Amino acid sequence: MKSIEDLKRFIVKWVHSRIPGLLPTLNIYSRMKAGRDFIDLLLEQPSRAYAVLLDRYKDPASAEFALVTLFLKPIAVYFERLGMEYQLLELAKSGRDSEFIQLIKSLLSSR
Repeated sequence: MKSIEDLKRFIVKWVHSRIPGLLPTLNIYSRMKAGRDFIDLLLEQPSRAYAVLLDRYKDPASAEFALVTLFLKPIAVYFERLGMEYQLLELAKSGRDSEFIQLIKSLLSSR
């Protein structure tokens, strides 16, 4: 069974391999706005993580692109469920945090 920590490490490696230096900067911004690192925020309060990106990028299209490409796509790849990133995006955007979290937990427990 895979753990949430394994998933976090996978996301970190994904982001670092695509845009080195982004995550430390985003973590500083996320801690200022929400009191926690961005990946922790994403996995605990995904709608708030989306709001942090929206505040940072000032444009919904840019915030959605960053969230999907850098943070939700690696979750889909990790669970071998390509396309799931768009389902996760809709859950985060619509404030359905408990559904987002439950989906991740159910996938972790089935691994």
